[in-house]
Amino acid sequence: MRLQHGWQPQERIILHSGNMGAKQGLENVVAAARLADERGVDIRFVLLGDGNQRRLLQESAKGVHRIEFKEPLDADDYRQVLACADVLLVNERPGVGEMAVPSKLTSYFSAGRPVLAATDANGVTAGEIRDAGAGVVVPAGDPAALLDSAVGLADNIEAGSRLGLSGQQYARRLLSPERALDEYEDWCYRLRAKPAN
Repeated sequence: MRLQHGWQPQERIILHSGNMGAKQGLENVVAAARLADERGVDIRFVLLGDGNQRRLLQESAKGVHRIEFKEPLDADDYRQVLACADVLLVNERPGVGEMAVPSKLTSYFSAGRPVLAATDANGVTAGEIRDAGAGVVVPAGDPAALLDSAVGLADNIEAGSRLGLSGQQYARRLLSPERALDEYEDWCYRLRAKPAN
């Protein structure tokens, strides 16, 4: 799958999937890729998906070699691409960490790969990653911290495997469709059992 996408075996593949909007603040990833160019780091930041900021991001990334934009994939290819990345990336603009947990985390955790989140340390995304024991959190809007942590996480195979397994276990335990239906059913029973006023 890596070769099919033109990714070399020795490259560190850091994959961000999903919406490319204002909330994601992906100019931070472009800046990290530019810094990787300057340092000669063997890494590729892959932005997979679409959104209203994609064209602006592609413009700002002109001449940057260590970043790639990919079109959305069908469900099967998407799962395979997540599974073959070295690190799965969540990037959020500083100050938006309290808004909502990104839905991509369910797919990320299920893929069994370590997650790197550039987000507010006290936000809900960081909290979910800590609860899952599935990754590392770095400050939002800090491209050097993003690059350094991406390299460190991609190179530490043992830690990456441990974090990926923890994410999978968390997803099975708390994020599965069966668990969601059970929670909904319990809520319905509790609602029915409430005394009328």
